[in-house]
Amino acid sequence: NLGALFSLFVIAIGDRVGRRPLLIATTLLYALFTGLTAAAHSVATFTAIQFLARMFLVSELAVAITIATEEFPADRRGRIMGSLSLLGAFGLIAVVVAYRFVAHTSLGWRGLYLLGAIPLVAAAPLRTRLRESRRWLEAKARGERLRRTPVRLVLAGPYRRRLLLVSGMLFCFDFAVLSGAAYWTLFARNERGLPANTANAFLAAAVVIGLPGYVVAGRLQDRWGRRRTGTLFMLTGTAFGIAAFQVHGHVPMLAALAGAVFFGLGGTPVINAVSSELFATEIRATALAVARSFFGTLGASAGLFLVPRLAAHRGPIGSYGNALALAGLALVPAAILLNRLPETSGRELEDLAIDPD
Repeated sequence: NLGALFSLFVIAIGDRVGRRPLLIATTLLYALFTGLTAAAHSVATFTAIQFLARMFLVSELAVAITIATEEFPADRRGRIMGSLSLLGAFGLIAVVVAYRFVAHTSLGWRGLYLLGAIPLVAAAPLRTRLRESRRWLEAKARGERLRRTPVRLVLAGPYRRRLLLVSGMLFCFDFAVLSGAAYWTLFARNERGLPANTANAFLAAAVVIGLPGYVVAGRLQDRWGRRRTGTLFMLTGTAFGIAAFQVHGHVPMLAALAGAVFFGLGGTPVINAVSSELFATEIRATALAVARSFFGTLGASAGLFLVPRLAAHRGPIGSYGNALALAGLALVPAAILLNRLPETSGRELEDLAIDPD
């Protein structure tokens, strides 16, 4: 998580040097450090290398979101965000499947990290085929490249209110979603008596069933708008999330978990769209870095830290089921904050900019 926090400074470079070189560099460096992890022979070395790998992974994702926001037509940005989220989920599934094959080889877990170096090959086409963002080039031509510390400019400038709202939304969203995803298997084993293999199978099945949520949310937000779609998915995700940690029985548990994945994670395309569309081109990468890398990571870390302590507390909570149901309620303030932001669906980015005067 510290690597994700420090990605803030990497992502912000994109407002100075451009999106294309940063995406190429972060792709190469993430793949490089992921591959080097396979050679780690101590916990300290493993941690240090993974710190850098995670920093460049989070940076790579943020730059990809920025490019998608700036390059695709206004009436299709939502579905593009849904497609990006879906591809990311497929990547996670591929890792799980690959681990089953390499875990029993002589390489063991190291083989999985060697596979992570494959993007080194994918970076070659990026160098020849990926164009620089048109909007960034236009901003550069107008002389709007930053002349002072980017983070300071965003925090003190006319976009401060938007940044605080987006950051709060990301904090609450990641608090709820990532804590639920991280601790569901532990909850199912310890408090519902599911064997480890069954709990893992339930989670895998729920993820597969819930994957279309990314696509549905992506398309709906182009038709209904970001706020209506995000509110629907977050509030419905809250209901399913609470149910996932309160119901008993295999069928109700799987149904509630699949609904939580569909609607909870389905809110991700809305979050990604809004957090990048609401800022001017010359500060877009920096604003996204502050909101996602800093506040989003803080939210995720807070959830991971607080849930086990609430579960161990002797009182009205006193269990993982109750603690995780309580954490899921954080999606409600996330939806409220979303509705305090301007609607961005179908609007050109230039129309969303704030006049500094």
